[in-house]
Amino acid sequence: MKKTITTILMLCLAFGLVAQQNQNLKKTSRKNKKTDWQTEYLSMEKKYNSTREAYQTLAIEHEKLRKKNKALEAKYQNFDKIKAQNKKLKEENAKLKAQLDKLKSKDKKSKKVSNS
Repeated sequence: MKKTITTILMLCLAFGLVAQQNQNLKKTSRKNKKTDWQTEYLSMEKKYNSTREAYQTLAIEHEKLRKKNKALEAKYQNFDKIKAQNKKLKEENAKLKAQLDKLKSKDKKSKKVSNS
């Protein structure tokens, strides 16, 4: 009778250990699934962060280029104004030169007339 009781107790203990190991296996498989999901989440988060950093860098670079572009546009508009003024001054210069040539020719004619 003692042997049967100890055998039954041993069997119960063995079944209990098997059940405990089964539960532990289930827990570790859940942890592995969770770990796989967390790993995937972390990798996606890293990709997102790197993409966001790249976007922010590009946004900063874009802003710098936009400011440079505005400055160049302002300079170019001033350049156009100066170019127009230069053209007007050249036209005025040509007119004044023509008037000067006329005056010189009149002066030469008057000198010729006065000399004769």
